[in-house]
Amino acid sequence: VRAVVVSGGAQRIARWRRLATGTHDATEPRGAGVFEQDLRLLRTGAAQVGREDSLEERAHELVEAAFGRVPALGGQRAGQVARIFCDERVFSAFTEHFLSRLSASRAAQEPLPLVDREAVKDLQRELAAGLDEGATPIWGGGLVTGPSGVVHAQERRFEPAVFTNAEPHMSLVRRQAPMPLVALVRTPS
Repeated sequence: VRAVVVSGGAQRIARWRRLATGTHDATEPRGAGVFEQDLRLLRTGAAQVGREDSLEERAHELVEAAFGRVPALGGQRAGQVARIFCDERVFSAFTEHFLSRLSASRAAQEPLPLVDREAVKDLQRELAAGLDEGATPIWGGGLVTGPSGVVHAQERRFEPAVFTNAEPHMSLVRRQAPMPLVALVRTPS
């Protein structure tokens, strides 16, 4: 992360500065750990795309990291990309490359089943929460049908889902449950 914009009083700004630099003050008030937790949460399973990145290469890397078969044999698991923070100046171009890469991906064409029945319910809840919070779905998220057009519930195969217009405070962005879902978050330059 190259820059963080923090609003509020001097004490809050100082707290964020300490978190970013890894320094701690023994006199911090109770509850300061909440900020540490929030910062750790957003770092886990996140990726950054900046203006200087090769957008096509980065899109390829991140599609594989988010939905590829090799690391987790499909879907997402802890440590994979669940949210992508992208510089606003390249957001549109990166999104286009990301979707293009996704459409050519085996993971999108032949998704592996989710691990258990509860994973299906969790994914459906996250998709609904994303819509309720104002995020915009731009790819997939539906059950995959078989050759006859019939959905086989026991297979639990979902297309990878991609949301845009996601904000850091949304549960869609903050989630930790592994699932084939990525939130694209626009960051200021």
